[in-house]
Amino acid sequence: MRTVPAAHGTLPRSKELLTKAFDDRFQARVKANAQAASAGEPTREALRAAFSAVPGVKEALGKKRTRAQALELPRVGKVPAPKRPMVRLGSVQVIDVPPFQALTGQSGTGNNEINLSADPSGNMSFTIAPGLDDSGSCQGWCAIGQAFVTPDAGILEFQATPSFSWSCVWLSEWWRQAAGTVFIGQVINRWQIDGPYIDTPWSSQSNLFSFDDYNLADDGFQQGESSGYDLTATIQCDTSVFLECWVWIGAYSNADGSNGQSSALNIMQANVSSLTLNYWDW
Repeated sequence: MRTVPAAHGTLPRSKELLTKAFDDRFQARVKANAQAASAGEPTREALRAAFSAVPGVKEALGKKRTRAQALELPRVGKVPAPKRPMVRLGSVQVIDVPPFQALTGQSGTGNNEINLSADPSGNMSFTIAPGLDDSGSCQGWCAIGQAFVTPDAGILEFQATPSFSWSCVWLSEWWRQAAGTVFIGQVINRWQIDGPYIDTPWSSQSNLFSFDDYNLADDGFQQGESSGYDLTATIQCDTSVFLECWVWIGAYSNADGSNGQSSALNIMQANVSSLTLNYWDW
């Protein structure tokens, strides 16, 4: 089993593939969110009108209003890993270590703030924040990975144990939506040895946290961390292809920030210290 250098030239196309996989999910969420919002809007508009007529409510909410503020995340530790790549004989096990390949991608509409970072040392981080000054929807992702060629046809198990910390902060007033989802997962892309893309036999997103808040006057905060989160993907493989194996993190978020009445903030940092590939022949 061997690695494929980044100079092989597939990274631009890989970013397109990861972006499409992410955008497909994002657009499906946007459509579902719009349908749900439309169905409930008459009720929420009636509530706004009723509460607006109550003396003092507007003034009280105006004093309370403050957009979501980020809190400092716990420091992410690295899961112990070898200082250099290792191969164990028998059934083949490869433990690969930095430098890795790194990619990021994003999209959004309306008012939002998106900051993404991924580097070959295995570090990733993002800030996904719609609705800071007006309504917005946005998403972003970061990926760390490597490309491999297996010795023969067989079964490949791709494992990683990234460490991470995340937090979500949101504000909803006058029944304006604040929503978000933070995830971690794996992607495996298959390529022919001479370069053309074949398919994506594995693409997963495990939700770490989701929120969807419509309220008169509400705010929320949640955070989490892991010193080693187990990820596993298993596919069939052969020697006519090479495989790009990615660990990715990301978030989708929406805020109806009309007149500053909702906002959402999703932040995360993660480290991938090693990638493990277990191979068994037929």
